[in-house]
Amino acid sequence: MISRRQRFATLFARLVQKPALATPWPQPVARRIFDLNALLVFCRPRDMQVTPERLGGVPGAWVTRAGQAEHGVLLYLHGGGFVIGSLSGYRHLVARLGAAAGLRAYFVDYRLAPEHPCPAAPDDALAAYRALLEAGHDPARIALAGDSAGGWLVARLLRDIARLELPMPGRAAFLSPITDLTFSNPSMTENRSRDPLLPVSWAKRSVAAFLAGQDASAVGLSPLSGAVAGWPPCMIQVSDIEILRDDSLQLADAIGQAGGSVDLRLWRDVPHVWQLMAGRTPEADAAIEELAVFLQKIWSAPITDPA
Repeated sequence: MISRRQRFATLFARLVQKPALATPWPQPVARRIFDLNALLVFCRPRDMQVTPERLGGVPGAWVTRAGQAEHGVLLYLHGGGFVIGSLSGYRHLVARLGAAAGLRAYFVDYRLAPEHPCPAAPDDALAAYRALLEAGHDPARIALAGDSAGGWLVARLLRDIARLELPMPGRAAFLSPITDLTFSNPSMTENRSRDPLLPVSWAKRSVAAFLAGQDASAVGLSPLSGAVAGWPPCMIQVSDIEILRDDSLQLADAIGQAGGSVDLRLWRDVPHVWQLMAGRTPEADAAIEELAVFLQKIWSAPITDPA
């Protein structure tokens, strides 16, 4: 049963946020609109603490809550179609997820397209992860998380870690990730009208800006190509009404086929990355708790435990 607050948030997404995304604003304007939406809509914890720092030369910030436990590190890669997204729009989510999981959370402010097309963003993600390793953080106590385009970056980062034979992190969480940059999955058509937030037109424009003429079907641009085997335990959250629903199903199937541990959570009747409404809707709070319980296992249970 969907809560009244979630029904209102979903209606707001459909009537206000989706049309705003569908409008082809210049990127500087689109980014200001995203930040304004964050200021007006999202719920920031009063005890949130933000400490800017560069990891591996990549700007970002540690985002924590006063008095929280810090048993490891959460490296967070934000969404926004590779073209929008900022600390002001995600700090509340990163703070809540990190604190709930008992992890010190770092927000990676990676370079955005079209000014910095692929591979700028995945290069920044890899540089930040390398910096954590070089700083002496135990990889078994590093967790990765990302939403939407950030989910693609998490998958790409895991592939790069395997390719470079770096130590794998302890866990990875995907929030409504995009995995197929060709937009060929059935849900892209089936959920075109049902999805209350993401316009297909915006998603395609954003990915085109990110690729800057590169072939979306190229093997190197699929995070599922190459080394999926050997990934850490993963959790995927996605809604059944999203245009990206099948991207999550595809990711879960690839991990499972490679013999990995994957926990796919298919939620009902909530918008794309509904977790951003943490502190506003019960559904978002429950999703954060679900992720936190999964991520806690990098320090609260033996690392060999695949559950």
